[in-house]
Amino acid sequence: MSQTKPPLGLRPQWVADSERAKEIIAAIERYLVAGDKIPTEWLVELCMRIDHINEYIVTKEVAKIQERIYLRRGYGFRRDGCC
Repeated sequence: MSQTKPPLGLRPQWVADSERAKEIIAAIERYLVAGDKIPTEWLVELCMRIDHINEYIVTKEVAKIQERIYLRRGYGFRRDGCC
């Protein structure tokens, strides 16, 4: 009985955003070295990518740590985000 592996799917969006952000940063560095003006569109896209990456970084584990800190400080903390 041989099991077949499922087909390769998509890479996570945060990985694509991270790689694209690195590409934009590298291009910006090349333009800075050359003394050229950095296209505004690159900066806008870089900010957008960084925002997307930051959304993925905030994980359930971070929320658990935050909850422990609040509880240690004596603050009430509910999972719905309200105090």
